[in-house]
Amino acid sequence: MDKVSVIMPAYNSAEFIAESIQSILKQSYSHLELIIICDAPTDNTVEIAKRFGDERIKIIELEQNQGVSNARNVGLNLAVGRYIAFCDADDCWYAEKLSSQIELLKKFNLAVCHSNCDLINMSGFKIGTRRYPEIVTYKMMRRRNYICNSSGLYDKDKLQVVLQHKIYHEDYLMWLELLSDAGMSIGSKKPLLNYRINPDGLSSNKLKSIFGTLHIQSFHGIGWFERSINLFLNIASRLVNLISFSRRQDVSEDNSKG
Repeated sequence: MDKVSVIMPAYNSAEFIAESIQSILKQSYSHLELIIICDAPTDNTVEIAKRFGDERIKIIELEQNQGVSNARNVGLNLAVGRYIAFCDADDCWYAEKLSSQIELLKKFNLAVCHSNCDLINMSGFKIGTRRYPEIVTYKMMRRRNYICNSSGLYDKDKLQVVLQHKIYHEDYLMWLELLSDAGMSIGSKKPLLNYRINPDGLSSNKLKSIFGTLHIQSFHGIGWFERSINLFLNIASRLVNLISFSRRQDVSEDNSKG
């Protein structure tokens, strides 16, 4: 079995990191290394990570906070696996995540794989599903990001490792650059992880997210006319998602009261 290197940046992640680590250690595809980069947290993230006595875990403690992109780069520079995957410290994988994706890569002879995601709230309750196209091409990624970072996986034997820039939507830029070489990504129709939604970040970062996306597209040489169209489609899509999310929250609150 070819090894998978899982990169997990962690800053003040004490509330959820144990659950996230467990979901990776319980993968049916067990030949992996989990590189946890503790980005100078001020809570007990490091202590929780060290409780797991699994030799597949490597814990890196940064003395100064460097931000998520630099933390991931530290992990990427240490990774020895053929496959590179990412998991944020508040997301959780399903047990078949890696095995399903590696099977897809081999079946279609591709280098990049993504998946749909189940959405959970801060209490861990499912509030919806985020679905992506089964095939994501470089041309599609030029319009918007179709790869949830915690779902992505790529083959280092077929693609060069792409380090992340210290920029908003650093993961979008990385997957965009990877697909510029790979051409396309194959997706799992079945959701393979729980992606945690923070409602505070969801509302406050909308404008920043939209203009961050435009900046990434400009950074990647996409012209102003195409970016304008992308902006319109992005805003429309986010409005639909926001309305849908608010309705799910209302239903969830009503059910909890009942």
